[in-house]
Amino acid sequence: MHLAKRFKLLLKKDLGGEIEIISAELSSDFVIPDLKLYTVIRDAYAEYERQQTKAFTDMMIQEGKSAAALKFRMNDMKEWGELLKQYPQLIDFLAVARSDASETLKALRELKAKMSGAQVAGDQAGGTQGGGQ
Repeated sequence: MHLAKRFKLLLKKDLGGEIEIISAELSSDFVIPDLKLYTVIRDAYAEYERQQTKAFTDMMIQEGKSAAALKFRMNDMKEWGELLKQYPQLIDFLAVARSDASETLKALRELKAKMSGAQVAGDQAGGTQGGGQ
């Protein structure tokens, strides 16, 4: 069907037959858009945007989890540092505990003996100083 005639029929149908077009002339540079192609491209782009958003969201969730895990790990390390600063004897204990359970028990007994000996020596030194004054 000739383009001008087809255009005339479409306009007549769209206007409900109230207006009749007697003639229509199209310039040579007039292009009728391909609505099916537009719809396909629009839908493809919408899908692309959806996938990009999902990928970005997934990446942000993963980054958030990693950042939270790092924060918790740093807090744990800080607490360990404070504990080891307060009780430096634990460093030797933990080193031995990693290698052998029987050595761990031996180290615990030695540590207990050292701490008991230091406490007894401290008590004796405190008593001597108090008596000398």
